[in-house]
Amino acid sequence: MEEIDYIRGGLGDKLLTQITSIQEKTTILIQGKSFVIYPNVFNPIVYSATLYFTRSLLELVQHMKPQHMLELGTGAGYNAILGALNGATYVTCTDVSQIAVNNAQENIDNHQLGNRVTVIRSDVFDSLSSECKYKFDLIFWNFPFVHINKPASELTDLERCVYDPEHEGIDKCLRDIKQFLVPDRGRAFFAFSTTLASMEQFSDVAAKNNWKLQLVNEYETTVGDDIGFEEAGAGAQLGIYEIIELKRN
Repeated sequence: MEEIDYIRGGLGDKLLTQITSIQEKTTILIQGKSFVIYPNVFNPIVYSATLYFTRSLLELVQHMKPQHMLELGTGAGYNAILGALNGATYVTCTDVSQIAVNNAQENIDNHQLGNRVTVIRSDVFDSLSSECKYKFDLIFWNFPFVHINKPASELTDLERCVYDPEHEGIDKCLRDIKQFLVPDRGRAFFAFSTTLASMEQFSDVAAKNNWKLQLVNEYETTVGDDIGFEEAGAGAQLGIYEIIELKRN
């Protein structure tokens, strides 16, 4: 599988360099709420496009009012917390990084949501208990949608926020996700950019696991835009995609 220009020396490496240069906790405002971001945890100040994904997620939460929501790859936990503040009754969030889990827990405590938001260290669904089976009305993942020619075992936790070798993470997610959705009405959404990654590869992984992708919300960056322009330039496509199960013959 070939790497795309986004990888080495491109935006991917640039984001990682900027994040690792932040050596102290920072405090940022997202949707009017304050969040602490630890060093070596993905920080939206270096990639403003994530704020579009947050806004789109909250629109879904406000519309669906899920009883149980799951966010994969939560990072500092702000999406999960904002989900709870915008209509989700209970939220579970996961991250592969223990530093991110600790960060998310501090933000959960700061917002006094310990009775409604739970964070778990997990690689996709690996550490979720059997009680989580067929539980979630809404699953969301702003996933690392770019392949890199490097084994996952050689990536740092922070690099795994950006890169997914051979698309192993999203493949595993789409393989197992059905057993964590409420039957017949659970819905799952993924943040993606056709500008920064390969739609063909994403579609192929989805089809392999008996899903098709449906665009739910789309945004295109413009000159001077405060979302995505500085990092990706004008005309970058950002989108939220829902997975729809393919009918078997």
